[in-house]
Amino acid sequence: MIEHLYEVGIQDKRTGKKFDLRIWAENTDAAAHKVTDALFGADGEYRWTGSGPLYKDNKLITREREART
Repeated sequence: MIEHLYEVGIQDKRTGKKFDLRIWAENTDAAAHKVTDALFGADGEYRWTGSGPLYKDNKLITREREART
């Protein structure tokens, strides 16, 4: 299975400090859900600020991963 490297931005609701996390995932939605499912929610301490793929030399950064069973 091919995965791409994504950057998911979050912001601490209390301090306003922003963070960018690097996440390996199949697509943008999967990358965002890996983070949002763990950190966000109605009473979560963080706010999602965006997700997008990362590039090197105008190509998506990718890796091969064995499929999970």
